[in-house]
Amino acid sequence: AKRLLISCTVSYPDLFALIDFTKLKPVLEKKIFQIVNTGENESSKSPGILVLRINRWNPSDVPFDELVAVGILYVYELIKDSFATQRNGGILIIDADGFEFSHVKVISFDAIKRLNCLLNALPIKFVGCVIINSPKVVEKLFNIFKYAVGAKNRKLIHVVHKNLWPLNDMIPAADSMQIPRCFGGKVDDEIGFLSGVEDYMMDDTTVPTLVANVQNKYKMQHINV
Repeated sequence: AKRLLISCTVSYPDLFALIDFTKLKPVLEKKIFQIVNTGENESSKSPGILVLRINRWNPSDVPFDELVAVGILYVYELIKDSFATQRNGGILIIDADGFEFSHVKVISFDAIKRLNCLLNALPIKFVGCVIINSPKVVEKLFNIFKYAVGAKNRKLIHVVHKNLWPLNDMIPAADSMQIPRCFGGKVDDEIGFLSGVEDYMMDDTTVPTLVANVQNKYKMQHINV
């Protein structure tokens, strides 16, 4: 798991220069990200699943780069104790419900390229991304910006409205019913997501230590420039 933060912070240390742990709690309390509870069966062949809720993200409060950096911290929590996720990889679900002009304004080719590089830096397999509840504007934006994403990752991104077939194809049939109802499974949404993740992240001393080390190196590099 330490390899995750090291690989990402080495790739884009400036992202983690944005993380202020004294101000992180209000961001986490928004629960912009959620981790799907896929159980603790290490023999499972199901990938880990991280969810981004657009309607909980206000770019004025949480800039795009900070959103990405916080997302990486969630990935760290997702994989660090799960051998199944380390083995099977991860899926990103973006719930585009609530997408509006304030979100459009922060999307750029540079931002998408940076996100693509981070995906390539992750030490687990990127199984795919499904953007659900997508209004027409999201489909149009994807068609504009998709070429900022590498060809390999581009094939793994699916923009849909209500049809969840791409997600169903990514999850083994034996595990497909163990996901929340909102994603086509049989588990009540109330218990379909891991609870207390944010509290655990705030109490996890390894995270601020790793990020602080990267921030110090980043500062030293810029002082010496």
